[in-house]
Parts: sequence; C-alpha cells; structure tokens
Amino acid sequence: MRFLFINQAFYPDVMATGQYLADVAVALAGRGHEVTVIASRRGYDDPQRMFPKEEMWRGVRVLRVGSTGFGKAAKWRRAADFGSFLVLCVLRLARLPRADVIVALTSPPLISFVGAWLARLRGSRFVYWVMDLNPDEAIAAGWLRAGSLAARLLEGMSRFSLRQAAKVLALDRFMRERIVAKGIAPEKIVVAPPWTQDGEIRFDAAGRERFRAAHGLEGKFVVMYSGNHSPCHPLKTLVAAAEWLGREEHAREGEAEIVFCFVGGGSEWGPEREIRRPKSEIRKKSEGRRPKPKTAGRDQKGETTDYTDYTETEVSSCRAPKQKTADPEAEGRRREEIRSPNSADRDQKEETTEYADYTEEEVVRKLRQSTNPSIHQSTNPL
Repeated sequence: MRFLFINQAFYPDVMATGQYLADVAVALAGRGHEVTVIASRRGYDDPQRMFPKEEMWRGVRVLRVGSTGFGKAAKWRRAADFGSFLVLCVLRLARLPRADVIVALTSPPLISFVGAWLARLRGSRFVYWVMDLNPDEAIAAGWLRAGSLAARLLEGMSRFSLRQAAKVLALDRFMRERIVAKGIAPEKIVVAPPWTQDGEIRFDAAGRERFRAAHGLEGKFVVMYSGNHSPCHPLKTLVAAAEWLGREEHAREGEAEIVFCFVGGGSEWGPEREIRRPKSEIRKKSEGRRPKPKTAGRDQKGETTDYTDYTETEVSSCRAPKQKTADPEAEGRRREEIRSPNSADRDQKEETTEYADYTEEEVVRKLRQSTNPSIHQSTNPL
C-alpha cells in the first residue's frame, strides 16, 4: 500500500511528533509498504537549521518543503511560518500520485484539514493522528478567545478533519472524550498513547558523569525540567522556588547545593533564558530536546539521550484549562509533578505525586525532603 504522512516535523528533527512519526514510517516501510512523508525543511525549534529537500531514509521517501523562518518570538511570526508551510505543502501535495492512505498529524495546527481534503478529492482513506487538539488548546492557553470568529473557523476545520477520518488516533481517554463530545462516533476513535523508547535507551554511567562535569554539576543535587517551554507548561513556580532558595535568609548550613537545570525549547525559552539568580543556580541547555518527561530526544545522528539519568529529581509541568469560577484565584490553575528517580536502577517502578497551586515555599520543602539519599532507595518522599 501507498502511505502518505503529512507533518511539519520529521527525522532528524527532534520534535516529539516527528520522532513518533519516524517510528511508524520506518515500521511500515519495513513491512514492504511504500511510504512518503511531507515535512518542513526548517527545524521546528531552530528555523535556521535546514534539512535536505529530498532523501531516502531507511526505506522512507522524505520530501521537504520550505517556509518562512521567523521563529516563535511573536504570534505573527509563528503564524507566518505555519501559513507559508501550509501553502507550499499544498503545492507539493498536488504533484504527488494518489496514496491509498493519508495520515495527517497536528503540526502545524490543523494541517489535518489539508490532508482531509486531499483524501476526499482523491478517494484515499484518511487517518487523523491527533497529537494536539486545537483550537481547544489555544483557547485554554489564552491565545484564542472562545466564541471569536477565528475560534469558530478553526473549530469548523477541526470537526471537518475528524468527520472525514476513517480512524482517529487519540493520545489518551481524556482526549478521546473531548473528541466524542464534538459529535464524532466513538467506534472510530482509537486510543494510541505515545510509547517509550525503552528499547533504545540504556543507563549510561559514563555519560552521566560527562554531562555533570560539562555543566558543573558534580556533587550537587540537580532538579531538572526537560521538555517543552510554553504557556501550556508554565515554570514560574519552579523559578520562584529557585529564587526563594537563592535568598540568604533561607540558606541552611550543610545543605546540599541545589541546581536547577532546564532542557528543551519552545516559545517561552527566550524569556526564561534571561533569568539571573544570585545564589541558586539556574542552568539551561537547548540541545537534545524531548517531547515530554519519560521520553527521549534524538540528535541528528539518531542517537537517544535520557536526561533523567543525569539528575536526582525531575519536574514536569502542565497548565489546566482556565474555567469560569467565583474564585478568581482558581483561574489558570497549574499542576506540576515532581518525581525522584533512582538513576542506578532504570527497571525500578517510580511513583509520582501531583500537586496543584503549590507555593514556592512548598516546592522547596518537598525538594529538601528529596535531598535525603536514604529516601531515594525506598520510595518517593513526595
């Protein structure tokens, strides 16, 4: 069969959707199918990085189209990059032969609308792989106003894609419930959670030491956030905790030095990079970006790196949707999660604890509990 995938990111770009798409494309090619991918020539987080216009990679034909490279510093820049990619993508798709199955992902948002129309015009089977649900996310993040003309237009495009799809792949049951609420038949929705890279990742003791030496982390307790830096993944509480620890009046004699290390990229990376703290050290590293905790980022050579092996505690963050409520302080509630892995044993199951609306003092208290080495060998202290 002929498969056509449409998504902005693909290998060797390290964006999450590109990584998972690469896994599926290679698997299908390995089974003898003809697989073509339409992607962008520009790197998702680094638009100045250019990929080959056309190549064969592990049995997959990769066709890349251009776009503007304004970046993510402003909404109009991001919109221009997305819009130019969509236009050039349509022009390139028009010259391709008919595919039996067209699979569209969600980067840029609602690229599925292009895939749905192409499948309808050519009589192909359409599959919608929903990695992000828009405009729902844009409204929840405050980028779009619910009920606005733009929101209604984008919602119509989203529902068209969902209705045209023979199958819809959702990441979890919560996303499935949202899609069903849009009037989509439950029987055509398949829950396909993102998979781990356990087959490729191994604990690397030497790599851990090299990483810590390269960034001055020896002998320190490292708190890492590794993932997307965006309004949907706010880090203000964590940064406030670093500030709190940096104040002289909060220092404790004999306490292990706590270092905050941020790995990733995204629209909020620039503003956070300007942060400077007097005592509590905040380090940032932009390479080897991962889609979310517990998954790994690939570099351009296809190697994998699990940064959780290099730290004592990892933090993940997400933002709950804004809801109308009588309590204004409940607006924009944030949920963050801290886990303290035992890096020496990757097979050990790790417990996690979620907390909502914690203050920086409460975060610091939990981090200080985590600095006790004896706790790491038994259970998560949080």
